[in-house]
Amino acid sequence: MPRSGSSPILALLLLAGLCWAPPAPAQETRSERIALVEGGTRAVVQGMVRGREAVDYLIAAPAGKWMRIELTATSRSAFLNVHAPGATEAMHVGAASGNIFAGLVPVTGDYRISVHLAPAAARRNQPARYTLSVAVVDRADAATAHRQPEMADELTGGPDFWEVSGLRGGRRLNLRDGPSARERLLRQLTSGTVLRNRGCRLAEGERWCRVELPDGSLQGWVLGRYLRESVAPPPAAARPAAAGVPAPEQPAAAALRPFDATGLLPCAMVRGQPSRECRFGVERRGAGAAVVDVLGSSGVTRRITFERGAPTGSNSTAELHFERFGELFLIRIGDERFEVPEEVVTGR
Repeated sequence: MPRSGSSPILALLLLAGLCWAPPAPAQETRSERIALVEGGTRAVVQGMVRGREAVDYLIAAPAGKWMRIELTATSRSAFLNVHAPGATEAMHVGAASGNIFAGLVPVTGDYRISVHLAPAAARRNQPARYTLSVAVVDRADAATAHRQPEMADELTGGPDFWEVSGLRGGRRLNLRDGPSARERLLRQLTSGTVLRNRGCRLAEGERWCRVELPDGSLQGWVLGRYLRESVAPPPAAARPAAAGVPAPEQPAAAALRPFDATGLLPCAMVRGQPSRECRFGVERRGAGAAVVDVLGSSGVTRRITFERGAPTGSNSTAELHFERFGELFLIRIGDERFEVPEEVVTGR
């Protein structure tokens, strides 16, 4: 008769059963192609992802155009990544750089825009409805690439700038982290404050608008009924100083220097801030050497030096890293990000 007790083989089987765990479900990805409208320059698509679902949108773009992509979603755990044609790594990671990508198209081909949820939200099977806005325009039209086509609900159009209006009795307008009175309060705005328009939507029976301070330092949501159409505020340097308060010292980029060229390029000077248009001036020294001064939204001027056609250092104590995508340099200096086309350095 067999002896009582567990056999060695049974013990091994039990141990294997304790150590084995089913693998995590793989991400479910579906692909769609975006067809541009408005003369082949813009498109808006809406959709939903849940849990481990992801959607890859393919869009054809020619080198040298300006591309702007923005994702707005009902969940702050929804992000977008952007992949260049044939690239294995993303050229833009929304979880690190925000859900707005703007920059020069480095190579011709199909760009892949991936919409997905963060791992923690995916594990909770959380849903998120979203709107994805895409613009592919000539570089001369880059400043207006943020304008989205009019929607049937008439919530995403409107002027470039709003002004806070209609408050009574010295009240202030709450700027919140999301389109709800329950979201975290970021700041209180006084009447007359000018804000950049980032689009409006209906939530909780109210019209909420996503706005941004003109210098790009803060974004949030406010009740739309306290906004009226406005114009761009004057540059900070042109505003008169308050009585008894000295005018701020002008940053280096605003000083008179023998720049060979000036213009705008995408930059983000604060961690988590989406890219915005920053003024730059470049002094070219030949043989791929140049000095590029970029004026950030915080008033800081970042000076980036180039040698032999590549970035080599800056006036920051943080370490400089860069990647090159065709004719575009993606430069990171600590938490700061800059997109510098090669022609800025060479003039060609």
